[in-house]
Amino acid sequence: MILFTAVASLRRTPAYALFQPSCSQLPATLVPHCGGASSTCARGCCERYGAQSTLPRLLLHLRHSFFLTHTACIAFVHYSVSRFALHPCASALSSPALPQAGFTETCFKYIRTVFEAAGSSKKPADADYLKFLDPIVQVLNGMDKACVRGDWFNHQKAFAEMIMCMQWLMMTTPKGHILGQIEAADFYLTKVLTASKDQDDEKKQVFRDYVKQMKAMCKELADFVFANAKMGIDWNPKGADLSEFKPGAGGGAAPAAGAAPAAAATPKLEASIEARLEALCAQMERALSAAGAGDAGGADADGQAKCLPAWDAYYSAHVQPFIDTCNKLEGTKSLAGFTETCFGHCRVVFCAAAASKKPADADYLKFLDPIVQVLNGMDKACVRGDWFNHQKAFAEMIMCMQWLMMTTPKGHILGQIEAADFYLTKVLTASKDQDDEKKQVFRDYVKQMKAMCKELADFAFANHKMGIDWNPKGADLSEFKP
Repeated sequence: MILFTAVASLRRTPAYALFQPSCSQLPATLVPHCGGASSTCARGCCERYGAQSTLPRLLLHLRHSFFLTHTACIAFVHYSVSRFALHPCASALSSPALPQAGFTETCFKYIRTVFEAAGSSKKPADADYLKFLDPIVQVLNGMDKACVRGDWFNHQKAFAEMIMCMQWLMMTTPKGHILGQIEAADFYLTKVLTASKDQDDEKKQVFRDYVKQMKAMCKELADFVFANAKMGIDWNPKGADLSEFKPGAGGGAAPAAGAAPAAAATPKLEASIEARLEALCAQMERALSAAGAGDAGGADADGQAKCLPAWDAYYSAHVQPFIDTCNKLEGTKSLAGFTETCFGHCRVVFCAAAASKKPADADYLKFLDPIVQVLNGMDKACVRGDWFNHQKAFAEMIMCMQWLMMTTPKGHILGQIEAADFYLTKVLTASKDQDDEKKQVFRDYVKQMKAMCKELADFAFANHKMGIDWNPKGADLSEFKP
């Protein structure tokens, strides 16, 4: 009840007051006396964090003070982030920016439902989980339509890039992806700052706040997720099927009544978006193809994937050497096979994309089954013993294969090698106790894994910057024969 009392209290707080939150804005029962004194807070908590502390930092204090579960704390943070970060800017920027407030509420508020479901449900199949995430998916799929050339185009495009960070809900190491999305938005945010120079003083400040708060929101989300959901959403292994979950049945009080209109915004968009989205995408792809401006990942004049020469060169220079190194060590030979399976199937994906139109997510996930099987089996492949650190590092790294499902993959790929670094450091430490030959193999394992991921990120950015390029005139993916 403490959690939901705080949420209700914050929803009644004026938006401007949330820019510089003080613990004095929260109910007395929520903030313990810290024994200090401050001119801004009689309870003394602001002295500990500073009167200008952002709300997430204060919430971390609450988490430790009340031993809240990380799930409840994350839900509380996300409720609050959507209130203090974008709403004031959206209101001040008049009607063209207002849809962003609705999209933000829809996505961030639905995350609360996800956490509630995870607490009472066992891990679902990917297809079932994707269906469960439909309110967020609908927003993400509608972002292209929401960006209209005009005075607000750069605000809209920046938001469209940023909101793709919601894909973290499907990832096992989400921090890199979240940071990658704000990096992707930075080009348009810079244009927003440039445009602010031509505004009056009041609007100039709002433009600047829009940029500053969007970046802060993503950075705080990345830090919070890394601290509390480092390996992704935690499901209840003893829970029921996700299909049996009923929102509000197991997570406490429902959101305040004022949340209903925003949550209902997405269904209103569906009628206009669902029927026309595919046609719009096809039209854009045809235009890009005719102008010769598409990414290098499409089909060439012979119907072959344009990226194949670059991929084959990358594979020979970086993947094959890593496979060879894995085969030199008894405890990593199985990892060589996993690498061949995943990276080999990437080439099949490129060929299929050149000959096929974009499939439904469920069909594409099925097509990626050889890779999915490897990723799902990583936990069992890590066995405590002499090779545990090699295996755990690989298990973190190979999750970079999820880039095949993403629209801005570079950040996620780099995030995975960052996630593997803890175990790779242990591999290097262990190498000191090996004979000269094995010491070199251990070091090669670390060096080559890092190089393989870095070069993959560069390849994806150069050839599939916005994700896999499908052929709008191609056949169904089910008809493709490798």
